Amino acid sequence: MTVTTQQTGSTVALVLEGTIDTAESPRMRRLLAESLRFGNRLVVDFSRVVRVDTAIIANLVEALAVARRCGAEIALAAVPPTVMTLLELCRLDGVFAIDDGRTA
Repeated sequence: MTVTTQQTGSTVALVLEGTIDTAESPRMRRLLAESLRFGNRLVVDFSRVVRVDTAIIANLVEALAVARRCGAEIALAAVPPTVMTLLELCRLDGVFAIDDGRTA
């Protein structure tokens, strides 16, 4: 997994690339937490993601809880069908703000 971080004002974007599997879960968790410290809006861009593991969904849910506690928000951008299917199966497609476009 490759991650590019972009910041515009109070919005931080994490542009993910490649395969995000269980082995990447601790790193993803740390990146999400760090990004929430630098802005009040976090956008996770999946436009370059090939495949994800369910552990990443757990990371997103945890980050969402942290964001809500500190008054921030998380949006998911360019969510591929495989990730959307996971979100729907977990009934999270209505919990996250989802944008069809890319952040960058």
